[in-house]
Amino acid sequence: MLFHRSMDAISSVIVTFLLLTASPSFSNADDTMGGLVNMNPRLRATRQLAKASGSSKVSTPADLCVASLDWTSEGGEILLNGQPFHLKGVSYFGFETPNEVPHGLWSVTRDQIFGFLRNESFNAVRLPFSTALALEPNKKVNANTIEKELHDLTALELIGNIIDKAAEYGILIMLDMHRLNEDFIPELWYDDKYSMDDVKEAWDNLLTAFGDRWNLFAIDLKNEPHGVATWGSGKATTDWNTAAEELATYLYKKHPQYKGLVFVEGTQLASAKHHKLDKNNKWWGGDLEGVQEFPIDLGSDALNKRLVYSPHVYGPDAFVQPYFEAKNFPDNMPDIWKKQWAFVEEQTDRAVVVGEWGGRYENQDKIWQDSFAKFLVDECLEDTFYWCLNPNSGDTGGLLDYDFLTPMPKKLALLAKVQPHPTFITVKGSDQYCISPGAYANPKCDKGRRLATSNTV
Repeated sequence: MLFHRSMDAISSVIVTFLLLTASPSFSNADDTMGGLVNMNPRLRATRQLAKASGSSKVSTPADLCVASLDWTSEGGEILLNGQPFHLKGVSYFGFETPNEVPHGLWSVTRDQIFGFLRNESFNAVRLPFSTALALEPNKKVNANTIEKELHDLTALELIGNIIDKAAEYGILIMLDMHRLNEDFIPELWYDDKYSMDDVKEAWDNLLTAFGDRWNLFAIDLKNEPHGVATWGSGKATTDWNTAAEELATYLYKKHPQYKGLVFVEGTQLASAKHHKLDKNNKWWGGDLEGVQEFPIDLGSDALNKRLVYSPHVYGPDAFVQPYFEAKNFPDNMPDIWKKQWAFVEEQTDRAVVVGEWGGRYENQDKIWQDSFAKFLVDECLEDTFYWCLNPNSGDTGGLLDYDFLTPMPKKLALLAKVQPHPTFITVKGSDQYCISPGAYANPKCDKGRRLATSNTV
């Protein structure tokens, strides 16, 4: 079933610029948190330990200082220089819209945005853009921002400015090819106007300019394949899995200076010859069942270790799926999540990072988000990007109110439970990166032991 989410509705609200910022004061969100296929034996013990009763005291290792950053996806998690990286991310949109600039900068400064994110312990931002914008890197952007230094910049200069400002706060960036044009999310990675070659050129322009930035740690190849997009059908014109392989291997070969990860989202349709597919409805970009028989292969062990699978998962604020109206909701949800995407980490040994989830966190959607948050923690899947920072996402709202200053405390409290101890990177001088490791929300989820035991299974 297809559904349409107006992800980036442009607000007509006239927001008021305030000069002060404030640390949010809020009470905690409600305390509701408390048969995988082809399971990789390295990960079985971790899942069993995570489900065991009892608690452990959080222990955080000492900072590690290194001369370069080495990103990999192994043992079912993102590793930075061989150590677990605990991700707490959020999407911040605008470059992919007709505004061609992150929203809110018409009334607040970049320092206010990134200061808020750092204050709330976010360590990564997913930054959507359009193919159309990236294909015109020298186009002057009409940035109607309160900071005059952002006026009259080219598209590339403005994107680079945001990446560099994030770096000042120790915040990582993942670039996300969210749309081909600036109006809607396409089903496929190409259309009648934009070809695969155009998509490659768009990524070329960005990685040539920013591929060596220390805080560009990941690229999301295409946002939410859906509709006619398939996975493993054998049809080259619609199979997203083979297109993702082609695009990723091309980019890594063309841009060796880029040392980061590649995120591959799911589809809405999957194919299988030897597995029974889940009959429940799937989200745009949300189904990874095709990985059971058609895992992504980037052609070498080194490149495969830079692959992250990234499903999108939503609740009733995005669309009222039949399973939200089941008598056993939300207890019915974990089985659906496991069948559609959560099995991938065990099967492939690659990290799984939910690339979008969110909602207004009210009524039934609050029940769904609380259940999903509990699932993420219980299943050691707490590395996510929340949708979104912006208040003007039509069906979800954001982490900020319409003034782009006032925090939404209940959402922030929930996210603090999902990822209470994110990793942070501090740059010292020009050649030293000091990593504060962080820790799992669930102390039983020490997935690092997977690598330690990998030679014995």
